[in-house]
This record gives sequence, C-alpha cells and structure tokens, in this order.
Amino acid sequence: MTSRWGQALRTPVGIAASVGLIAIIVLAIFAPFLWSDDAAKLDLLHASQGASRAHPLGTDALGRDILYRLLVATRLTVSLAVLAAGLGALIGIPLGAVPALVGGRIGRLVSGFINLTVAFPALLVAIFVAAIVGVGARGAVIGIAVAVAPYFARLSQTLAASVAGSEYVASARLLGAGHVRVLRKHILPNVAEPLLITMTIAAGDALISLAGLSFLGLGVQPPNADWGSLVRENIGGLSEGAPAVLMPAVAIATLTIGMNLLIDNLRRRSRSHGDA
Repeated sequence: MTSRWGQALRTPVGIAASVGLIAIIVLAIFAPFLWSDDAAKLDLLHASQGASRAHPLGTDALGRDILYRLLVATRLTVSLAVLAAGLGALIGIPLGAVPALVGGRIGRLVSGFINLTVAFPALLVAIFVAAIVGVGARGAVIGIAVAVAPYFARLSQTLAASVAGSEYVASARLLGAGHVRVLRKHILPNVAEPLLITMTIAAGDALISLAGLSFLGLGVQPPNADWGSLVRENIGGLSEGAPAVLMPAVAIATLTIGMNLLIDNLRRRSRSHGDA
C-alpha cells in the first residue's frame, strides 16, 4: 500500500494535488496566528466596499477585510470537515463489521439497518440531524457524521465479509480472540487502504456539506466563520463585490477537486498494480 501511495504522489497530478493540499494544511495551521487580528479588525468607515488595493476581496458590513477572514477561516473549515468525516468513520466502520463478526439474527438486523440508512440522501440527513442537535458547528459536525456513517458502514460490511472467512481469522477465533480483537488485529489492517481512500473522499464531501449547512445558517455562527458562512454573509452584495462571494466558493471547489484528483490517481495506480 505504501509503495502505491508513493507512486501516486510522484505523478504530475499527484504532485500538483499534494502541493495544493499541503498549502491548505499549512495555511490552516498558521493563518490564525498571522492574521486573526487583521481579520477581526472593524472599520465601519470602509464597510461593504468592493475590491481595492487595500482590500483585494473588499470588506464586509462591519468593515472587516474579507481576504484575511477567508485565510483565517481555513483552519475551522478544514478541521470541522475532517472531524465530521472521522466521526462518521468511527461510527460506521465498527457498525458495518458487526454482521461479519457476530452473524445470526443480530447481524441480519444490523445489515438491514445499514441498507435502510444508505437509502436516505446524505445532505437531507445532515440538515435534519443538525436542526435537532442545534444550530452551530457542533450540530453541523454531528449531522454530517451521522449522514456519512452509513456509507462507511456499507463499505466496512463488504470488506469485513471478504476477510472474515479467511484462515487467519478462523485461527484467531479458535485461539479465543474476541470480536474487538479480531476486528482490530485481523480485519482492519487488511482493509485499511479502501477505508483510507473513503475517508479522504468523505472529508471532501463533508467540506461541501459543511459549507452548505453554514450557508443555510445551520453551521458555523458569528463571530466565527468558515468558507460557507463567508459566502452567506456576502451574498447580498454579489453585484458590487463578486470576489467576496466567489473566492470562498473557489476555495471550497479547489480543495475538494484536489482531494478527488489525488484519490482518482491513487485508484488508477492501484488498478494498474493489480493488473500487473
């Protein structure tokens, strides 16, 4: 697996996507330290202005520089998306492994539950759960996690079933290994690559869902901001300050496309490696 990841990262597409993702990560780490004060600075005399040399993306209704706010919002945007995807994986992967580990009536019930939940549109589930949990970042993260968990569960169910009948799993059971140990020691290490790929895809999907929830007013709330809330805040002045709306949307699209390009490249490398 390590060699295939390395080969994928050394291709032109892999290098470009990796450089972009690393830049986003570096920005997420350091931007709040560098520009938080500039992003929060109020200047009512220059409120709601369009792009200028002093403010390349213009200012918002409180005179805050939108470019600085966009840069500082990177950390919250990325961290919440990764947290939501990780929480969804934490819920879905063990749930999907239950039918292969336990079997019987419980396994069939869990399998039926997974099939039922996958049928619901993820974004609608996220909106519904976020509205119940409460408006804000916490509700948005929980809503997205609940929405993506069934997809992790379905994949985990398929992968665990393909491994559960192997000789080394049977040997571990004969030696008295419990369900958790079998899952941790014998199943997950052998299905790690597709789960990691799905985790990356889910993080990109979570980024888009988070932006959508924030745009609808269900996600990140003032005074905090993520890329989706920046679009919502500045959508009213679209005709006067298009960059203020477009740049957060471009940032969302760029990061998501970069992640998808990297994963598609890895998949192609994996297929070519398998054919070889």
